[in-house]
Amino acid sequence: MKKVTGRWIVSLFLIFLFFICCIPVKGQEQGQIAISLKYGFENNVKSGSSFPLQVTLQNTGEAFEGSLEMEIPIQAENQDVASSIWMGSDQWTSNKDRIYTYQKELALDAGEVWKETFYLQLPMFEGNCTVRVRDGENIAGSQQLNFNFAENTSRILMGVITTQTEQAMDLDGMQVSFDQGYVSEAFVKVILLEPEDIYPNPEAIRQLDVLIVDEGTVFAPEQQLALDRWRGEEGIYLERFSDQELTDVFQEFINGEQRERFARYLEQMQTYSFGDTAGLTEVPVNKQPAMGKYVFVLTVYVLLVGPGLFLVLKKKKKQKYLWAGICGFSVIFMVVIGLLGRETYVYAPFISYNGVYEQNNQVWTETAQIGIQAPYNNEYKLYLDSSYELLPINIGSTGTQKASHQRADLVNIRLGEEKNEVTMGNMAAFTQNFFKLEKSRRLEEQEQVQIQLSAEEGKLSGTWKNPTAYHLENVLLVMQNRGAVLKDMPAGTSGELKDVVLHSFENDGLDLLMDAFMDFSDSPYPEYEREKMALHSWNVIREGANAQVYLLAKVENPDQDFQLDSGYKVHGTALFQMPVEVEWENRGLVWCPNLETYGWSQNSEFSAQTNLIHGREATVEYPLDFLGDVQQITLEDVEYNEGKYFFPFQGKVALYCWETENFEEIQNWKEPLSGQRLKRYLSPEKTIKIRYLLDDTFDTRNRSCMLPCLQAVGKVE
Repeated sequence: MKKVTGRWIVSLFLIFLFFICCIPVKGQEQGQIAISLKYGFENNVKSGSSFPLQVTLQNTGEAFEGSLEMEIPIQAENQDVASSIWMGSDQWTSNKDRIYTYQKELALDAGEVWKETFYLQLPMFEGNCTVRVRDGENIAGSQQLNFNFAENTSRILMGVITTQTEQAMDLDGMQVSFDQGYVSEAFVKVILLEPEDIYPNPEAIRQLDVLIVDEGTVFAPEQQLALDRWRGEEGIYLERFSDQELTDVFQEFINGEQRERFARYLEQMQTYSFGDTAGLTEVPVNKQPAMGKYVFVLTVYVLLVGPGLFLVLKKKKKQKYLWAGICGFSVIFMVVIGLLGRETYVYAPFISYNGVYEQNNQVWTETAQIGIQAPYNNEYKLYLDSSYELLPINIGSTGTQKASHQRADLVNIRLGEEKNEVTMGNMAAFTQNFFKLEKSRRLEEQEQVQIQLSAEEGKLSGTWKNPTAYHLENVLLVMQNRGAVLKDMPAGTSGELKDVVLHSFENDGLDLLMDAFMDFSDSPYPEYEREKMALHSWNVIREGANAQVYLLAKVENPDQDFQLDSGYKVHGTALFQMPVEVEWENRGLVWCPNLETYGWSQNSEFSAQTNLIHGREATVEYPLDFLGDVQQITLEDVEYNEGKYFFPFQGKVALYCWETENFEEIQNWKEPLSGQRLKRYLSPEKTIKIRYLLDDTFDTRNRSCMLPCLQAVGKVE
């Protein structure tokens, strides 16, 4: 064999280098794209929900074509391997990390500067976001952001648009104390803004707790629409007039009647709620299979392939056919079970849907919360209308930098001009992915659902008009502790409402009120629809003021056009809601139908929001100054209450007499109080103090008691 010399080795190495150099390499210079990032309001954020990220790119080289990526890795919530055996899991029960990637196609000329704002979803407590610009496998620019949202938990983020910048900074660092709840104190952080800094997205504006602007500040139409939606969802918008000091504007607000409501708002901002994903997991997809049929078929199968077949073959001395017989019967029964399951079989990905159509003043908002899952673990895509604001919801609590693309669940969101493409991959079968879709528009007067109601002699009367294309059925008029069921409101029609009675309910009694007056029998899933409407009603009235009335109804013919080319089956329903202004004053008389919701007490065993007493005795005061000259007060039992966990009042009622400075027991406390009898119990400040004492037979150890409902009538000039 001829010996290979060193000259041959060098020659072969040079030939190899020549071929490598001749291969054309397509790509861009590393760092060709300069990335600049801003987020929130001057880099101040309250939470990871609808996280506004402003991306500015500058192409420092030649023309560039590629994509922008924003990658958010989420740490698995459940590290227990056993959790992975359950179907229908989500991020909160999975033991796998998850990676959300937003993508946007790019085409930049040489030297071009490109800017766009994205609304992302980040984890609950802390996380990171990596922003990259790619050309295939080549990375032309990269930058990472890390966040800890707990930093602003005890701060009031206040945006200020004003010419009085020095006065605005006087508010910075101000301490505000509250008497109740988790937020005992908070510190103001002032963020000086310009009108163009306001995002055209109400969820992004929620990163601010308060916005103060000078009188006459003008916003673009899309900004004003977002501000109107934000204000309709308890956003605090304060306007400074030319003769006011900016510090006085905030002081008047924080010490005024909205103080308690603002404290509740700050508490809610700490609870981190990104959507009703629990409701999405409960949406019925198919009717449950008739288990009796399967039990019968399986019992017959066990008896046949077990002792039955063996005994028959043994009797005929043909035991050698036992295994063939077992296999044959198994195939037959598999076919039978397959035929029985055709009605409830899931073949393709499907969508669970909770829709809400909301009219608030002149703003119409369509919200679709969806959960999509597939009966297999292959990659699948969902195409969504880009006119909806798209936001993943309930993604997790903590970010991670260790997530692996090979092992983690992958959610890729490719943002387009006409449609957004969402790709789910590397997931177990029936893993749910949750998204929120939302869009708004301003209505003309003739497009609005209109309800006009006035009170007279303890009842409501008025007119309604539904000019929309949606048929509203099972219509519910509801406020705190009171409700009434109205007739259906077909699309394009109008009608009258006469002598509507507001029935009293407390705690779990709304379901009973709905059962008494509503009919869900035509629905394929009546129990689900009733519970969904009751839960949504509770959430709505809990956030409203005492006298605020809402109209809620099932939308019989909702649009489900948020899905474009996917073609997946959608399961679920939609509700309509709107606030209703009721004229409580009529002919000089003012009616308060739910006075008990105004009660307050120094007794810790009394719960004002639920009107429950958890001990044996409570003294409650009710303010009546808003009624003018008080004419009558009535105490009565709650009409609708399930009585499973909360029980009707059983005990004595005593009213405080301001003349004798003693409590006087009222024997017949259900008899209306009026005239001179009422005046004995009214304080000079027009409050009434009532002491409730439960009977000795009532067991307070494991039960709570509902206090009576109250109504009041006053007279104004």
